[in-house]
Amino acid sequence: MTGVQDGDRRVGYFVAGTILLLVGLGGGILLNVLLHHLAPPGGYGLGLFRVYPGWSAYASVALGLGVLTSLVGGAMLYFGWTTPRGMLRLFDTEGRSPPDPDEP
Repeated sequence: MTGVQDGDRRVGYFVAGTILLLVGLGGGILLNVLLHHLAPPGGYGLGLFRVYPGWSAYASVALGLGVLTSLVGGAMLYFGWTTPRGMLRLFDTEGRSPPDPDEP
């Protein structure tokens, strides 16, 4: 069977895992904690939100989503390292595989 299944799925694991890890650690955890830590006692406006130094339910949910996203990203990177290496195939816009130079 030819097609997407005989390509190297590790590339997708590495790309998606890295993006999820960066978004989870950077946005959900570090940025969230840093914004609350640096907020003055009266808080400050950040677009549609108001950030206070206290910890709210929204901040807890954002932190939890950041941790969950980081764990999923780390698991995808682990799957990328443990999945057997396959041939990296690039497809054209119609989903066809490029011709193999070894085949007549």
